[in-house]
Amino acid sequence: MRLALGLAASATLTGLAALHVFWAARGGSSLGAAVPEVDGAPAFRPTRAQTVAVAVALGTGAALVLTALGATAVVPALVARAGCGAMALVLAARTVGDFRLVGAFKRRERATPFAFWDDRLYTPLCAALCAASLVVALG
Repeated sequence: MRLALGLAASATLTGLAALHVFWAARGGSSLGAAVPEVDGAPAFRPTRAQTVAVAVALGTGAALVLTALGATAVVPALVARAGCGAMALVLAARTVGDFRLVGAFKRRERATPFAFWDDRLYTPLCAALCAASLVVALG
C-alpha cells in the first residue's frame, strides 16, 4: 500500500508541477479558478517566478517521495523521509487553510469559481497528498 500511495502521490505532484510550468509559460494570462477572489478580483497575482517556484517545490516533493520509496537516490533515504514528513505538514496546513479564502475552513468568498474547486478538488487533493506523504515518511 505504501508503494502504491507513494507512486500515486509522486505522479500527482509531477503532474501539478508540469501544470505550474505551463501556467508560468503562459504568463498567468488566464487565472481562472486557480486563484481566490475578493470582491470579484484576484486576491493576488502570482508572478512567473513564483509560479516556477511552486513547480520546483512540487517536483522536489515528487522526487523526495520516490527517494523515500527507494526508487531513486536523489538524497539519503532518511533525508527523503524527513522531507516527506515536512511536505505532509505543509499539505496539512493547506488543507486546513487560512480561515479566510482557502482550505477546509474558509469563511469569505464562498461563491467564486475558486471556492467551488477548492471545496471539491484542491483541498481534498491536498488532504490526500498529505496522507500519502505521511505514509511514505513513516513507512
